Amino acid sequence: MDTDWQLKLILLLILFILSAFFSGSEIALFSLSRSKVKDQFKKNPVLCGYMQNLLQYPRRLLVTLLIGNTIVNVAVAIASVSLVLANIDKIGISQDLAITLQIIIITFLIVIFGELIPKVWAAKNPISFAKTIVFPLYWISVFLYPVSEVISEIINYLVTKINYDKNKSAISSEDISN
Repeated sequence: MDTDWQLKLILLLILFILSAFFSGSEIALFSLSRSKVKDQFKKNPVLCGYMQNLLQYPRRLLVTLLIGNTIVNVAVAIASVSLVLANIDKIGISQDLAITLQIIIITFLIVIFGELIPKVWAAKNPISFAKTIVFPLYWISVFLYPVSEVISEIINYLVTKINYDKNKSAISSEDISN
């Protein structure tokens, strides 16, 4: 049983790293311009090619990142519930309380270590973060391409069906003065 517990902890650690990977990638890649990519990656044309390929379709890239992050964060929740339920006898509290605490703790850990810290680090170091993630993210995007392309097309379709006036504000000046 101890091995199973250790494997679940290792799985959780890997999932947190993947959550950080997807969250930081979003900030790093969307803060780079094409000219900055050419400038910073000119010494490595392969890296530049992968980077430009990812940035060529920003909506698909964003959908890929969001799909990856969602899958990973759901997997964190499932793995952590499994870990708590497998060890409920050792914890010595009710199952309801244990699950509630697990939800609170995992949510806190995801927000801090899977979202905020990677995004802050990627915002401060977009080039180095991008260089670190470009190869694995490219292959993840290739793997998720069918799903992300379908979702991107659905988004495109829905956006074209929503009638809105781009020049009209959601809040009028009359609303503000009242």
